[in-house]
Parts: sequence; C-alpha cells; structure tokens
Amino acid sequence: TQAPKSIEITKQVYKKFAFYILSMVKNQNISQEKLLKQIKLFKNEEYLQDLLSANAKIVFTTAHYGYWEILPSAVAIKYNCKINIIGRALESAKINAILTKYRENFGVKLIEKTNALRPMIKALNNNELVGIVSDQDAHIKESSEFILYGRKVTQSNAASLIAKRCDAYLLPVYIYEISDGYCIEFFKPLKASEKTIEELSFYQLECTKKMWEKNPSEYFWFHKRFKTFYGDEY
Repeated sequence: TQAPKSIEITKQVYKKFAFYILSMVKNQNISQEKLLKQIKLFKNEEYLQDLLSANAKIVFTTAHYGYWEILPSAVAIKYNCKINIIGRALESAKINAILTKYRENFGVKLIEKTNALRPMIKALNNNELVGIVSDQDAHIKESSEFILYGRKVTQSNAASLIAKRCDAYLLPVYIYEISDGYCIEFFKPLKASEKTIEELSFYQLECTKKMWEKNPSEYFWFHKRFKTFYGDEY
C-alpha cells in the first residue's frame, strides 16, 4: 500500500536536513564564487536592491526552509553587504566552530540571542542588515497569536519590534531548491513605521505559509510549530 502523504513528506524532511548538514561541513572552505554559483535565481531582487540604494535599514526574516544556512552568505556576497543573524551557539563546539567559520568567511556574523537588542540596533545604525529566523513557536509573552490552518499558533514579535524601533523595513526572504540549484526569493518589504506589531508579525507568518504550500517538504517541521497551545500532541 502507498504510504500516506504526511509520512512521505516526513521522510523527505529528514533526508534533506541530513543533506544540508553534510553540505555545510563539506563546503566550509568553499570560495565565494563557488558558493554563489549554487544560486541560480534571485527572484524579486529589486526589493532588496531598492532598499540598499536608499540606504534604508533592513531587517530580513526567513524560516528553517530549504538550505537556510547558505541564504545569508549568498545575499552578503551577491549584494556586497554585511549581515548579522540572530541565534544561539550550538551545543556541539565542533559544529559551532564550523558554522562560525562558514559564516564569517562571507561577511555573516552571529549575534547571540540573549541580550541581542543593543547589537542589533548598532548593526542597523551601521547600515548592516539584521536577519532573524522567525518561524518557530515563541513564548506567549514575546509573540502575537494567530490562527493557522484552523489552529492557534504563536508568531514571534522579535523582528517586528526591532524593525519598528529602528524605523527599518521588514523584508522576508527564503531559499529553496529548483531544478539545477537554488532560488532565493524576496517578498515585498513593509515599512515598519506604517504597520502595527501584529500586522508585521502576521505578514511574516503569511509569507512563510506561502512557502510551506509551495513545497511542504522543504520546511523543517520537527520544530514543533504549534507547541504553545498543543504541547500534549508532540
């Protein structure tokens, strides 16, 4: 009998996750030219180019979707900009060292999630980009609540708050596989000062939802997206 679609998607998710981790280790010393050759299409790149030309402050958001680890490096190389990504150091010192080297080779710096506000503001004031992966389940006090596929879900307000505070633009961007490599796709930027926190956060959720529906197997569903309200189901 044919396996249910959800099981097939789950198999593909874990298979791709393993492939991306191995690719990251294998390519830790890759040149800028070879890394950039893997990106066959920058879709809607004019959204970013226009903001860079205007010296606008940019907070870009993305998800654990596709080969997300290569995304900031490719953008930094292609558009000659410095990018600061928000996150936590990994528990594995060896893998963390590989990741740090991989990122810094291409102008990407990690800002530790704890006490990240000042470094983020400093980076934006220095005309550097700030990138936040905003797709995970978030604490109820640090998020907005929405309905996703008929179920309650939290959406982190972190990117929305920093964009509002620094009068920046919120720019969602994602990476995914295409026939001969990868595509990096930009979504329409929002000027944070013209939107509420809830509107900015909902926009991030909607953009990520579009990517899920483009290809659900590209997303890393084991992040327990609905945990806050349905923790007993995991």
